[in-house]
Amino acid sequence: MGQTITLKETGQKKKEYMEYLLTQEKAKNTAKAYARHIDTFIHYIRDERKREEFGKIELVEFKQWLLPKYSPSTINLIIRSLNGLFAFMGFEAMKLKKLKQQKSNSVENVLTMDEYKKLLTAAKMRNEKMYYIIRTLAGTGIRVGELKYITVDAVKHGEARIINKGKIRNVVLKENIRHMLADYCANNDIMGGVIFEGRNGREVISRSYICSAMKELGTRVGIPREKLFAHNLRHLFAKRFIEKTNDIVTLADVLGHTSIDTTRIYTRTSNAEKKAKIEQVDL
Repeated sequence: MGQTITLKETGQKKKEYMEYLLTQEKAKNTAKAYARHIDTFIHYIRDERKREEFGKIELVEFKQWLLPKYSPSTINLIIRSLNGLFAFMGFEAMKLKKLKQQKSNSVENVLTMDEYKKLLTAAKMRNEKMYYIIRTLAGTGIRVGELKYITVDAVKHGEARIINKGKIRNVVLKENIRHMLADYCANNDIMGGVIFEGRNGREVISRSYICSAMKELGTRVGIPREKLFAHNLRHLFAKRFIEKTNDIVTLADVLGHTSIDTTRIYTRTSNAEKKAKIEQVDL
């Protein structure tokens, strides 16, 4: 009979594993995502299988259970989270193989410039703060979690010093973004610190608020919901940077990518762009 692990032991070790991830300087959001993925597995064993222990067979069956419910990339994130936990527990034999994914030569669901302009128009009419947040994210390529580094001092110096995932990078604020943010600060009596503060004493406006506000604004002007997520503004910045400069090395530095292969996705075309080019072939 194969090796088995109890859910009680898994739950206890999960807490230790979360603490371990933080000591390894993993971002808090990364640790939270790992915890959610591990909980998905625990709920499956307890609720779907009605068991209090599991072995490799149950893990393989869990992987099959995931297939119709999640995208391959999400399934691989869940597997990575579980594999990390099992390695931490000393159960290497429990680790699952990730799904093999064919690399696509397309990048989908990036906002078009027309959609971006419609989103800005809707924000300017209905939610002024979101107008400035959208322009800041799209004009700098920073992540939503990096908005806390957009400060009054950063605007004055024309550069934001960003610390993320154990790396430090300086992001240049181009002139139109600097002037825009300076005007926003002047009009809202923001004298120092983080520009886009959150409610109830939060250091910075929350990711969930930005995402829900983008969906509310974008759907009003006919933008597909699958395009309305905050990280898509980073994608838009990257696509426009490549289109204007064709400089993937500098883009990787601006975005804070360790590997240029991560950045290379933005050199790809969408299926719609491919179709438009194919239509030009007069055969």
